[in-house]
Amino acid sequence: MEEAVRCFLDFELGELVTIELVILPIAFIMHTFCFYIITKHTPMSMREYRKYLYAVQICLVVWDLSMGIFIRPSFIFPTMASGCTGLFSYFFHLDCNIQCSFMFFEISLTFTALATALVYKRFQMVPPGNKMLSERRQKLLLNLLGLAFQTITSIFLYLGGLGANPIITTDPRLQYVTTVHYQLNTFITLWFAGVFSFGTWKLCLCVYFIIDIFARLKKMSDGLSERTQQMQRCFAVTLMIQLAGTIFCFYLPLMICFVAEYLSLFNSSEISN
Repeated sequence: MEEAVRCFLDFELGELVTIELVILPIAFIMHTFCFYIITKHTPMSMREYRKYLYAVQICLVVWDLSMGIFIRPSFIFPTMASGCTGLFSYFFHLDCNIQCSFMFFEISLTFTALATALVYKRFQMVPPGNKMLSERRQKLLLNLLGLAFQTITSIFLYLGGLGANPIITTDPRLQYVTTVHYQLNTFITLWFAGVFSFGTWKLCLCVYFIIDIFARLKKMSDGLSERTQQMQRCFAVTLMIQLAGTIFCFYLPLMICFVAEYLSLFNSSEISN
């Protein structure tokens, strides 16, 4: 654990800070530009679409603020532990368990906003006779199920972190960081199963909507201007990049942590037997 914490602090308080000093200003310039484009240059035919784009953009801004400034969560490989090195930890020493629970809920909000925008866009392309549910009911069902499910899993994560063993190390930098070392228990197992079942379902749903939008754009190519087709393609590609980033930066590291922890537990039980 000592070596794992040292590597975690070296990266989080060293190289990553340097990278974020470059990336964050660029990211917020892009967010400001996106808000300007959505507000001033949304075509009249897409005015209704604008509120969904606002929702997606606001979620992304909150995500960047949390990931880069206020919370800055990270896994402490190869253990099933997390650390937060943001301003909430430095100034207020806010419990890392609470911060991590909020981050997972924020992931749900971002995915729900993306999926809702895709539902709206796909709904505009589906012929009236093929609509099983109204647009309002589709969005309501998607939002209520998604947020309720992720709220429950966030509560499981918080409950699973209560009473966790503290991380003890001689590194003086740890006083500015809050950490939590999760132990395998019923709540953590339920949270793990919930996160991956919910995340897999939502990712598959978003991928299906993107593929379906591309297919319908191809069929409607004769009736749409080249500019409109290009805008829809760029929007779909942007969503695909965001989904890929979530898979490689969140789901795969999380899976590695849990697999390593389960293997360690299994090996320990084999040795004791």
